Amino acid sequence: MIVRAGDDTGNPAGLGCDVEDLCDALSMLASSDKRAELPSKALIVGDGLSVFDLLISAQAFHWVDPAVRYLKAAAALRPRGALALIRNETAGLEPGLRAELDAAYARWFPAATWTAARDSIEPKRAEVTGEVDRSGRFGPVRAASFPWSASYTTREYLDLLETHSDHALLEPRFRVPLYGAVADAIERRGGHVEVPYVAVLLLTVRND
Repeated sequence: MIVRAGDDTGNPAGLGCDVEDLCDALSMLASSDKRAELPSKALIVGDGLSVFDLLISAQAFHWVDPAVRYLKAAAALRPRGALALIRNETAGLEPGLRAELDAAYARWFPAATWTAARDSIEPKRAEVTGEVDRSGRFGPVRAASFPWSASYTTREYLDLLETHSDHALLEPRFRVPLYGAVADAIERRGGHVEVPYVAVLLLTVRND
């Protein structure tokens, strides 16, 4: 099977592989630059017609309405076409720092959907696998993981928090003391924090 992908210049590039080889091929892609955050966009791979052999979404699939995301993906794919979802998940911080941040969030933002202090790998994998199963449009999910890490100064870590809409939209009366507690915890550790991540590839094939 030949799959064709448009690059950023709009020019097609050919990649020859079988569906059975896609997990290995995408695993190589996901692990090729583990230290760089994945771009937030989706890539559609096919032959330029109305249906495609492969859809790839990196850090973006959660923006699609949950009620239709898998239905639309399946409709865009040929029979036995593949859907590949790539995400960066956090692997949890060292216990002392995690305890301090958990306490700050419990006080100022208990409804937070994400913090780097938490291990999000298995919960997110289970969430996506459950969604795929319930959609009835795709088969079993194959998973591959690629650990990496990033170091942040206190300011950089606070900037990271601002990229999450639930943090950015938090009322100032809660956000200011939360960020202050986070900053204090990092400063007590020399003003730097190492965050362990895992790039997770989830691959599934349309049921046909």
